[in-house]
Amino acid sequence: MKQSLCLAVLFLILSTSSSAIRRGKEDQEINPLVSATSVEEDSVNKLMGMEYCGEGDEECLRRRMMTESHLDYIYTQHHKH
Repeated sequence: MKQSLCLAVLFLILSTSSSAIRRGKEDQEINPLVSATSVEEDSVNKLMGMEYCGEGDEECLRRRMMTESHLDYIYTQHHKH
């Protein structure tokens, strides 16, 4: 009785660990395709109020240029005094 119980527990442990390992391998294949931009760079851009502009999006480029120039102005005014 004890031996069959031990074998059943051992089987369950091995089967769950092997399925977890398989899932980990699948996740590694997906991760490089998720994002080309690093998370840190993305969060810095959000903090500064800058957004990613697609190619040919003139309105977005204008907004980003205004945001960058405003930040430059604030920075230079702060360091003048």
